Amino acid sequence: MMDRMSAWRRKALALFPEFRVEWAVADFPLREVFNRLEMVAPDHHARWSRDSADAEAADFLERLYGFAEWCLHQPALWNDAAIGFLENITSVVPFDALVPWLSPAMREAVEQTWALGVSGERRPKWQRAVEGCTESPWRRTVYQTAAVEAL
Repeated sequence: MMDRMSAWRRKALALFPEFRVEWAVADFPLREVFNRLEMVAPDHHARWSRDSADAEAADFLERLYGFAEWCLHQPALWNDAAIGFLENITSVVPFDALVPWLSPAMREAVEQTWALGVSGERRPKWQRAVEGCTESPWRRTVYQTAAVEAL
């Protein structure tokens, strides 16, 4: 079964063992994986925002945004990653907490979705968050370190 398993599913199961039982169902779709991750992300963001030395929160966010970025770079998965995840995560995580975890490619993807509002009403707040971002933990994600490629 493992050699026939899709690459995204294999990577998701390896990166998020805490959801292995839930996601092991053969027809568990990627959009549901992202929905589940989106549900727990705000807590990890809040913890990391309070204490950037919180290794557990940082580890989860490195896996989360690395996996999302890997999916973003797979043409067949772009919609799930950009629209199904990035567009939605912007509604549950404040821009100031989110932006440091997004690489330039991911920030560009956010701008290609309705995450900033149908008529761009959230764009000024987004731009302030991007311009005010002084941290770059996105450089440690499993995509940026290429750790996701080995899975």
